[in-house]
Amino acid sequence: QAASSGHEGRRRLCAPRIARRAQPHRGMLAVIAHRQSRGPKRKSEESAARCHAVYTWIRTAPGMELTDVEPSEVAETYGMPEAEFRHHLISQLVAEQNVLSLPWAILSVVLYAMLLFSHETVQSAYALIGAIDFDIGENANFAFSSPLAMGHKNYEDVNSYADFWSWMNKGFVPLTMQTQHPTAESSNLTIGDLSPRDRQYYLWHNYVIGPTKLSQEIAEDISCPNPFVGDALNISCTVEVSTKMNLAPVKQQVMSSDFVEEKSLTVWLKNASHASAVMADMEANRWLSTRTNRIRVSKMVYSPDSDLLLTTHVFFSFARSGRIWKQITHESMGLAPYRSWTAYLWDILFYTQVTFLFVCELQELCSKLCKSGRHLWRAITEYMGVWNAVDWVFIGTSYVVLVLWILRVVQLNDLRAATLATQDLGTCDSAECEGVYAALFQQAEDVGRFVAGTKIFNAVVPLFIMLRMFKAFSAQPRLALVTDTLRKAWTSLAHYLIVFGAIFASYACMGVAFFGRLSPGFATLDRAIPTMFVMMLGDFDFTGMEDSGRGYAFFFFASFMFLIVLVMLSMLIAIIMDVYVDVKQKSQNSEAFWVAVRNSARRAVQNWRKERVSMSKIIAVLNKDDHALLRVDSLLKQGSPYFVADLKEAQAKRLLTEAANAYSMRHSRGVAAGDIKRYADDVMHHLRPLCDYQAGGTYTTLSLEGEVLGGDEPCAAPAAATTVEALGGDEPCAAPAAAKTVEAPACDVDSLAAEVSLDMLLEAAHVRISSHAATPTVPEAANLLSQATIAARTVVSGLLRSARV
Repeated sequence: QAASSGHEGRRRLCAPRIARRAQPHRGMLAVIAHRQSRGPKRKSEESAARCHAVYTWIRTAPGMELTDVEPSEVAETYGMPEAEFRHHLISQLVAEQNVLSLPWAILSVVLYAMLLFSHETVQSAYALIGAIDFDIGENANFAFSSPLAMGHKNYEDVNSYADFWSWMNKGFVPLTMQTQHPTAESSNLTIGDLSPRDRQYYLWHNYVIGPTKLSQEIAEDISCPNPFVGDALNISCTVEVSTKMNLAPVKQQVMSSDFVEEKSLTVWLKNASHASAVMADMEANRWLSTRTNRIRVSKMVYSPDSDLLLTTHVFFSFARSGRIWKQITHESMGLAPYRSWTAYLWDILFYTQVTFLFVCELQELCSKLCKSGRHLWRAITEYMGVWNAVDWVFIGTSYVVLVLWILRVVQLNDLRAATLATQDLGTCDSAECEGVYAALFQQAEDVGRFVAGTKIFNAVVPLFIMLRMFKAFSAQPRLALVTDTLRKAWTSLAHYLIVFGAIFASYACMGVAFFGRLSPGFATLDRAIPTMFVMMLGDFDFTGMEDSGRGYAFFFFASFMFLIVLVMLSMLIAIIMDVYVDVKQKSQNSEAFWVAVRNSARRAVQNWRKERVSMSKIIAVLNKDDHALLRVDSLLKQGSPYFVADLKEAQAKRLLTEAANAYSMRHSRGVAAGDIKRYADDVMHHLRPLCDYQAGGTYTTLSLEGEVLGGDEPCAAPAAATTVEALGGDEPCAAPAAAKTVEAPACDVDSLAAEVSLDMLLEAAHVRISSHAATPTVPEAANLLSQATIAARTVVSGLLRSARV
């Protein structure tokens, strides 16, 4: 061994692994040969020392470069390069920090969930909105067949101006402004009128605030698209003010659009009798006209049981196509932001954690800034990685949510004060009273929109918390399967998405052209894209497509399903699975997550007991020579430039062994066909002296130790054998003319599998060469050669049987 304690491991080692090879094996053919011939011995090119296939700083004898070297052997005997050891320690520190950040990220999820649910009354709001939607949709009816029968139409059946007035008079007003106690159908009972207090409640439990507001939005006059036809026919054109209504709008579109109220047309309906008189006058004066763009019927209630102030709007949108779209929307908000002390607690805990993370990230950035000589851009470049960027976005989004929450609390306090101020207005018969309620409705609408807008940030924060959890997952190979797979496959995925996007966009345009006139899902390109995406996942309306032509529908549907679903999605799965299999295979040798947690806990306990030295302290003594080889004694011996005070031998050995094992897992590879052939040639080279007989020279000296590899009986020499074609030899052995020919089984090394197990290859190809004084007869030499050939064939057969392809 070239390893010497006097060199402190600074030189490269050149020592083959021989300890395990020196012991004779039962059933192992040990051929001891010594060549005696005329002329000098030819040197082989393979006799030069080679680098180990994995630990490249270790020199090995020819044919031994694929041998397995134990990580503990590297730590104690050969040493580990300082650069690799330092890299391992740094990666362990980062991995430990990331593992410890996982419970921190989980805590962020728990704290934010408790914070959100302590302020947002989602369940109560859903229950109240559902009850009002159901009541207006099912019970505000018109088109009665008789006074005692149920109405046949609801607000969805309002398709003309007359229908609107019928729905208001027969459906909405009697439902929401009841004056008498209802009785059973066909009942002769008269319970009496409702008290003024009872008339203030809707659906028994919801307190009505103020009168019902009826407002209108007017369309704008514009020049007709074709002025020649417009002027010739003496007609005018109008356009929607705030939102396009050619296609059915969704609730979010109606809620987010500004309602440009024509204040001169706004009417307040105080009670049932007042509403009937006012609406009769409005209908007579044609309150609705061709310039009407939208009508909004608004009613405000307060639910004391859930502390919710709810404003309900029933929209009737008059599209320029002549159709009336109907939508019921709601704006809900809780008037008490903090209902108990626990709401304050969750706010304090969550933002304490966010502030702590902010301070830690700021300290790390300042440290980079100091190391870069106060060069800000260089420090930011070195510091700002993907995961640090995620942390900063999470911090920024969390503080944005905090600012929005403070603004929301201020607005809710003002709204609560304005709501309480309306209780002294009485019947509200004056214009001043109507102005107070108008301001209250507008303020509630503004706060409701603000609350609805903050939901975007409330929903984004958990997204970045999830990404921070992926940061913790990335430190553990078994948890990082998803992120590592996407990271390694992103190039292929990017090119795939280019092709997929081109095909998908082409089909979207095709769908608009084929079905846009009859199918609302293909009416516009922005509607066709989600429609096709849902169709790709199996939700489609083929019958609706057939309205545009059965042949067109079949061509579009069949080609889309074949190309997108069967081909492109299969290719996407293939791209991901190809990388996933490789990532999963590499992660099999890594420690389990609970082992990493256990190691982190062990280090924490040992640090607390002062039984170990921190890896940061060990890193501090490095940075001297990247190529220096560090062994266990290099870190423990006083006077060594790498001496670490208080470091225990067990910890030093464990760290160096883990570093060697990690290096082996990163750099190990399967044995290629060329490596197998070269190693097989080495084995054949060792067997070749068995057949190296020259006329006039001496016989090759041979000896058999133990039993034949793969055989159960000792060698038995045949009665007569003369010529054997040597496996791997160039010329047949010379033999007397009268001898019988025995052909050895051939072995074609080119037929080996592309990759085999390295350990199996080494164990099966164990052959030692040495000298021996015995001189066998020709039959004995032929027998030994035949047995050696069988042994070599057994070697190759064992390789093929043990191959892991």
